[in-house]
Amino acid sequence: MAIEVGWHDREKTVLVWTISGAVTVAEYYQASRVSHECHDSVSYDVTTVFDVRRLVELPNDIFKLLSIAAADVPTNQHMAFALGAFGRVRTVVNIFSRVYINIFLVESMDEVYEMIHDYREELLKRQMDRGVT
Repeated sequence: MAIEVGWHDREKTVLVWTISGAVTVAEYYQASRVSHECHDSVSYDVTTVFDVRRLVELPNDIFKLLSIAAADVPTNQHMAFALGAFGRVRTVVNIFSRVYINIFLVESMDEVYEMIHDYREELLKRQMDRGVT
């Protein structure tokens, strides 16, 4: 299968889609089902990472896949990242990010965790400034 979905951490806060080879719509639907099962198994927000470092080529029906994906975002998806996007993949992620949901481009999982940490720190600071604990 060209897409594998699984937890990156024991706390089940970061879910990784490892995408390799070429992807079909059927494979996307299977991965999406697994992703939703993971999201549904927890009661808090989940960060999703799309690891595209091993993606060989964009599918011919990439825009169909993107429109399906945009309508299929789990309600508890928090932040989304594209790990290792290059060339045309990077361009498509940028377009998708502008039209549908914000996806941050990153080069490593360390960068993902740094951004999550920075977001949480900023959120905590805002809550403290407003007197919310």
